Amino acid sequence: MTAYIINEPMREDVVGQLVISLDFELFWGVHDSRNLADYGCHIDNVRQIIPRILDLFMRYDIHATWATVGAIMARNVEEFLHYAPKLSERPGYANRTYSPYHLLEGSTLEKHPNLFFSPELVDLAASAPNQEIATHTFSHIYGLETGVTQSEFSADLKAWQRIAAARKIQSRSIVFPRNQYSDALLQVCASQGLNVYRGQPRSWMYRSANAAGQTLPRRVGRLVDSYTGFLSQERSQPKIHASTGMANVPASHFFRTPITREGPLRNQTVRVIKSLLRQTAARGQSFHMWWHPHNFSNDLEGSLKVLEEILVLAKSLINDGKLISQSMGESAGTVLRGPH
Repeated sequence: MTAYIINEPMREDVVGQLVISLDFELFWGVHDSRNLADYGCHIDNVRQIIPRILDLFMRYDIHATWATVGAIMARNVEEFLHYAPKLSERPGYANRTYSPYHLLEGSTLEKHPNLFFSPELVDLAASAPNQEIATHTFSHIYGLETGVTQSEFSADLKAWQRIAAARKIQSRSIVFPRNQYSDALLQVCASQGLNVYRGQPRSWMYRSANAAGQTLPRRVGRLVDSYTGFLSQERSQPKIHASTGMANVPASHFFRTPITREGPLRNQTVRVIKSLLRQTAARGQSFHMWWHPHNFSNDLEGSLKVLEEILVLAKSLINDGKLISQSMGESAGTVLRGPH
């Protein structure tokens, strides 16, 4: 596979941005697509993965945003229910499998608390230098699925704010679960004081849609793109969403960890992302890379090695004054402040 690479000399008057965001979900993020027997161990590994990623971020002075499902901040089922929206305000999915509240049946949460609750990991990320905690909603709610109302989405966001406040965490940034958002949902977010969100690349295959809209061509296109960078040309600076005033910090590239420890896919992943980073620095653009911590579970050491190779280049560009590392909130700061 050949990446879309443009080699050009770096200019002296521009500085690029590296933005990193991670979707921190535990099993809340995959409850409708994975089963505990097959995938539980991958989620359990997140307890090892997050400290290792944070160690790399500290070593290379990387700023990042941790988009965190609010339910993870609960210590147990009782605390989860204490902060959850009341029954009448929970999402009324037409497809019931999308609702995580069915996990209350059969004592799933009580039997596997380590797969759902980890306030200590949230505290670890929150206390690390230059790390931002963002909302990924309370229950990993899918805002575009049939049956979900704006008022239910609003109630879910309020539940996140309540449990986050109890842990002395505040955020004005949001990453939408499954990247499902709309102008109406952005209005809901803005009404609750959120002013930064991770938007989608402009290509048709990344257009925000519910599960029914995620067609095979779109999924295949994104898979190919993550290893080739053919369409990873969304490196524009944050911009203001006209009707809400929120700052869109658009995603550029999903960091899909290689499926082999050594080989063509691994080499391709590193080559593509390094090329995109260099282009970002040369053009004074913004490169927003994201992934889930549990994506590293198949090959933790290999994934960390690839990430470190990328961060070594990023740190070199930072030291040369060609790149800055920023969280979503930091990246959005300039456009939210407006002209001086």
